[in-house]
Amino acid sequence: MPYVLLQNKATGQQAWFFNSHNPADAHGPAQKWRDQAVKKEIDLVNGLREQYPDTPVVVTGDMNDREPFFCPVVANTDLESANGGTSDADGCTLTTPSHVDWVMGTSDVNFTGYTDLRDALVQKTTDHFVIMGDANIPPPSVQQSPITRVLQLSVEGLRPSAIRKAGVAGTPTIHRLMSEGASTLNARTEVERTTTLPNTIGMLTGRRVNATQGGHGVTADRDTGSTVQAAAGHYVSSVFDIVHNFGRSTALLSSQPRMALVDRSWDDTNGGTDPYGVDDGRDKINQFVATTDDRDLVDRLTTMLAKSPKTFTYAQLTMLDDAGRASGYASPAYRTTLTQVDAMLGRVMSTIAASPTLDGHTLVILTAGAGGRGTSNVDRTVRGNYTVPLIAWGPDVVAGADLYDLNPAFQDPGKLQPGYGATQPIRNGMTANLVTAALRLPHPRQHHERRPELQPLRRARPDSVTGARPATVTMEA
Repeated sequence: MPYVLLQNKATGQQAWFFNSHNPADAHGPAQKWRDQAVKKEIDLVNGLREQYPDTPVVVTGDMNDREPFFCPVVANTDLESANGGTSDADGCTLTTPSHVDWVMGTSDVNFTGYTDLRDALVQKTTDHFVIMGDANIPPPSVQQSPITRVLQLSVEGLRPSAIRKAGVAGTPTIHRLMSEGASTLNARTEVERTTTLPNTIGMLTGRRVNATQGGHGVTADRDTGSTVQAAAGHYVSSVFDIVHNFGRSTALLSSQPRMALVDRSWDDTNGGTDPYGVDDGRDKINQFVATTDDRDLVDRLTTMLAKSPKTFTYAQLTMLDDAGRASGYASPAYRTTLTQVDAMLGRVMSTIAASPTLDGHTLVILTAGAGGRGTSNVDRTVRGNYTVPLIAWGPDVVAGADLYDLNPAFQDPGKLQPGYGATQPIRNGMTANLVTAALRLPHPRQHHERRPELQPLRRARPDSVTGARPATVTMEA
């Protein structure tokens, strides 16, 4: 059977593909011939990986075996099956059900879905299941990145104008993140809402607000006692889903009671089933920490980072927003609180620097769900409400870079709030895909009608810098 090198025209991503049909027992016992075929397939995969170490390999075919094919292949190559399973020194475990037809890929292929289709049309066509797998191949800049953890800090009420006025003296930590990372002080909230909770859900799901346009549907800035799924009318996948379903850990910390809606939406009752490999359960948030103030939150966060850091941690600080609502977003009380919050962020950064696990391996994203003007952030036509900062800091992030310069597919909107039909500005909701891309995982959803992705990494290829998506392939055996 031939093996071919294919290239995605849009991204330039290449991958080897080959399809095999190993002998059946139709004309007598053929196990010894299947065993020889499996050995050849193992040798081919390992040979391609040795000769082309940066190029993924995808294997499909009717192997006419289950364990006798899967176990030696997974044990002796870095192939993984689209439907999961393991084979190591502790034994071989297949996911149930398993079939004699397979879709497999090397470790740089992230499988995001598996279907064994046996509907009426398939039954008319073949006596086999039709096996389909969806896979995402991250770009080389992401594959080569040392990032193993992401910490997203959302400082509610954080106004870009206040950062400028405070300067380095008033906000040394934020300015350090900007000088050592890539940033913009002219990012945007969602169009439909400029309040905290709708934008928080957007940052966690990659979706806009309006449910009739594919959004998450959460419009109220309070805990309604319901869920995101009820607001959207269907299940909504989040960053917590993706990270947890791939066997990694998650945490949510907030000093705002309304965030109970987020925890409830992805708990062990309302969270979705795990379609990827080993079933990691329905509760997508491993640890939810609700505090009454930001000082306690930062105490809990730094302890967690020092002792048991999670793969993805979302921490929401709210005292700055409280000061803005109480005294005004340009008041002396607000400015004093901003300096206090910056010092708390400094504690977090010191904790990261002191941890061998985190130092050099952590992407920090700093943004806000909403800004504010006067004593409110409700009016979505007010520039102070819809303008937020977005800062990315960590290994391989371009130091001192402007995110708009790094991502020319996005357009700096000046003072405006463009609609979704126009050339897009950088929005806080795009952090959902930034988080999963940095962790080399598939996205919960392509943001805003398949807009380009945000890219802050130094080693990005030209197609990645301009916003092209990682190659995504759909395969059938």
